[in-house]
Amino acid sequence: MGDNARTRERLERQYKTLEAFQGRKDLAVADLLALAREMAELEVQLAATSQEAAQQQRRIATNLLTLDFTTDQQRPSRLSRIGDAASGLLDNATEGTAQALEMLGYGIPFVIILFPLALLVRWLWRKATRRNKAVAQG
Repeated sequence: MGDNARTRERLERQYKTLEAFQGRKDLAVADLLALAREMAELEVQLAATSQEAAQQQRRIATNLLTLDFTTDQQRPSRLSRIGDAASGLLDNATEGTAQALEMLGYGIPFVIILFPLALLVRWLWRKATRRNKAVAQG
């Protein structure tokens, strides 16, 4: 953008200089024609720089990215935290029940295996302790 502004300023200075020459009375017709040609060329270049500046402004306006850094929540007060906990109470109870049922489902195979083993250990323990009593009494 800065280059475009500098180019425009340079072209405008050249155009003003040529306008000053155009006002002189001692110029020949060939010089006036060359001067008119040069001024027309400068006008075309000025129009091109204006169009380019407008294009750059349009690109800047359409590619503008605005960032807004704000938080959605303020620091919660004590009462709002209690309210949040109470509002999630049913969800938490449902989640806890589901997890307890999952644990029960994982535990059932162990109970099926461990219960007969516990009965076997109890039976062996009783048998061993009966022998010790019989030997101690006799």
